[in-house]
Amino acid sequence: MSKITPLLSVIVPIYQVEKYLEQCLSTLIDNSKSIISGEAEIILINDGSFDNSEAIAQKFADKFVFVSLYNKDNGGLSDARNYGLGKIKSNYISFIDSDDFVVDSFIDEIVFIIKQQTFDILSFDFEKKYGDFCSPIENNNADCQVKNVDKDFYLDCSVFAWQRIYNKKLFKAHKFTKNLYFEDVALIPLLIDESSCLLYFNKSMYAYRQRNGSICSHSNNDYLDILRAIKNLTESSRSQFINYIVAKQVFTLVFISLRKSLKEQNENLDKIGFFLIDDLEINKIDTVLTKYTIFFYLYKIFGVKVKFLFMLLSPLAKFHSYLKSRKIKG
Repeated sequence: MSKITPLLSVIVPIYQVEKYLEQCLSTLIDNSKSIISGEAEIILINDGSFDNSEAIAQKFADKFVFVSLYNKDNGGLSDARNYGLGKIKSNYISFIDSDDFVVDSFIDEIVFIIKQQTFDILSFDFEKKYGDFCSPIENNNADCQVKNVDKDFYLDCSVFAWQRIYNKKLFKAHKFTKNLYFEDVALIPLLIDESSCLLYFNKSMYAYRQRNGSICSHSNNDYLDILRAIKNLTESSRSQFINYIVAKQVFTLVFISLRKSLKEQNENLDKIGFFLIDDLEINKIDTVLTKYTIFFYLYKIFGVKVKFLFMLLSPLAKFHSYLKSRKIKG
């Protein structure tokens, strides 16, 4: 069996997720015929966990031949993913976050598609789940199929690394940026932009867990690292697709800022504005005007002083945050 070359490599970085890891790995592995046959491999990267995560991961590695566990010093999500990229044996790659979970048939369905078609990127749908105890993924679409799409399909899609399957060749010139929050923003749009064959599978395959304490809860100012991420994008490409993604990220930055205290709103909207004007030179970035690029255009036209207009929307942003927190708390 060790001579079998897998068709799919699934990289799972692990750090302090003992509460969620069992569900993540069980849904990924337990019912997969492709794991048993060796058509897929699971690469578990324990990124310096000091809870019970390593023991849970080791249990799965001991049970399945094509599940491997690697232990390393803590280096962050990007470093763990890059480490995993150095261990893969297949031509196609999936990234799974270890506090999330997948539909039980995830691996077998992806392997089936790989057998049928060659592609650069395959995307699929996902569901948001809230809190520690989540219901299984619901799939009510009776007409699930794989479709060819173009880059325009991704203009208003999320840029999560875990929402896609990637051809290994895309990572010859690219890696995840270490020590950067929102590392997906800095990389995934570039991979999409450089791809020539894009597929979309219209089925919910992944459960994205929303929980307090995660990066995306935005309880601190780490979200401003999106500025560094979009700077990375513009340094690599000025294509129409990348320009739109950059402008769209400004919407995210402003909307999150409006959830903060009045003092933080004032300071962070200044930081965003000065960065866009001085560092990013937004006057040189042209893109279409949509509801997602409106904040970008207003910064471009009025400069930093437009923050006072934005701050009028703060009650709406805070109400949205309140509703989300209620879902997480259950």
